[in-house]
Amino acid sequence: MADEVETLVDDSTKYKILYELWLFAYEKAVRDVLGANPKIVSMRAYENAVRHLLRIAGERYGVEVPKFSRADEALSWYIGLLRKFGMLPPTGEPVRFSSADSELVVEVANCPYLDICLNLVREGVELRHLTCPRIGCFRAAVAILTGGNYEYKLTEVSLSGGCRGVIRPVTG
Repeated sequence: MADEVETLVDDSTKYKILYELWLFAYEKAVRDVLGANPKIVSMRAYENAVRHLLRIAGERYGVEVPKFSRADEALSWYIGLLRKFGMLPPTGEPVRFSSADSELVVEVANCPYLDICLNLVREGVELRHLTCPRIGCFRAAVAILTGGNYEYKLTEVSLSGGCRGVIRPVTG
């Protein structure tokens, strides 16, 4: 009979670690293949993730996915959807954003991706080359829900658990 092995983590921690492993591996692999700035591939991956979540919401749970003319309305709706799926806390302000000059300034508190970003920084990745899954998916949601073309930039990663970035329409 096999010896019992002491389990070090509970089920939710196990899945958080598994998720962290795969996202870190993805980010590293894309950089290994494409070089320092893999943002175009990551942006496509985030778009695919958001499209798939919207499909699941509609097909499995009957959520009607609307179209929006304004980026701030689209982001607000998407944040509400993440709350409904338990991907953001149901109350409080883990995400704040403000709209100014056609830009959305997004602040994320207690980011679930922080450990991954910090590990990438420890590996030598510069802040300007971090792709930020949370803000990247917010950009994808705004683009998909408005039908517009948007870009994003991560402007800050804080050791206290948050990040900040800007989502803006692509001009020209």
